[in-house]
Amino acid sequence: HFPPNHIMCAVAHRRGRRTRVSSLNRFDFHLALDEGGSVTQPEQQGVQLRQVLQAARFHFPRNVALSLPEEHCFQLTIGIQQPDAATSLTEAVRWEAAQHLPYEMNELIMDWTTVGAEKNTVLIQVCAAPKTLVESYCALFDAAGYTAIAIEPASRAAARTLALPEPDPLVCIVLGESSTTLAVIMGASVPLTINSEHCTDASITDLFQKKLHLSAHDADKAKMVCGFDPSVNRGEVRTALMDALRGLLADITATQNFLTDHDAAMALRGIVLTGPGALVKYIDRELAQQTHLPVFLHPPRKDVLIAHVPPREMPTQMAEYAFPIGAALHR
Repeated sequence: HFPPNHIMCAVAHRRGRRTRVSSLNRFDFHLALDEGGSVTQPEQQGVQLRQVLQAARFHFPRNVALSLPEEHCFQLTIGIQQPDAATSLTEAVRWEAAQHLPYEMNELIMDWTTVGAEKNTVLIQVCAAPKTLVESYCALFDAAGYTAIAIEPASRAAARTLALPEPDPLVCIVLGESSTTLAVIMGASVPLTINSEHCTDASITDLFQKKLHLSAHDADKAKMVCGFDPSVNRGEVRTALMDALRGLLADITATQNFLTDHDAAMALRGIVLTGPGALVKYIDRELAQQTHLPVFLHPPRKDVLIAHVPPREMPTQMAEYAFPIGAALHR
């Protein structure tokens, strides 16, 4: 599994109901993308990717799962009245989706599934991405010698890792390396995502380097060791982190307002944190205090094993594996 545009690769082996995930982190390979998120010169970059993976001296299966950049994908839940005999449900879904998406339908690759029904209305979860974006990623991995068998927005892979005991809706905050996504999870669907440049893992590192005059290595260490703990380092690290967190808090508020404006019963009931930025010490506690919502690092599915992480390290490491576990659970 390859998350969009960088650094983590995971290999999943399924045996019966058990899935074992081996993660290979921090490859020295970054995709060159155009402003629309498509891979530039995919054949040339595919050859480079193949060379990087061969140098890892790891046996990779031929089939791969891709998570596309969230900011260039579309997810929405639409209500379709039961079509008449002359109109198929597929035609009705395509027509309704066309009213909401800023592309012509022939410029999109789209999939949909039924997630519920209300009286005479069928609720449909739609997922779409520009055809040029999907084709560029497929061409990249074709050139690298791999076959893409699952392609989806990143939030879908993350959401699939979650065991959700509480009533929805929840917001899954994916604190990624270079982008942050807020994905609202309601039952089987992700009807709303907000893409944020606030509080990404890379921006926190950069903030530490500038404000605290640290090297990149020391900045990464400070996030994990000090984090939001006010008793460490005279609280300077927490003060610096709050600058990055305020923007994310504003996005959470915007998400909450959007939901309650549409239906008062849709108020958020909790926050799930995942992604590398979720490993910042006590960031879950800080968000809970600021938002007055329950916040937890994602609990992975019980039938998932992380191959090379000792059990004592799981509480601080599990959030890194949201995407690969999500892809491994894809059926």
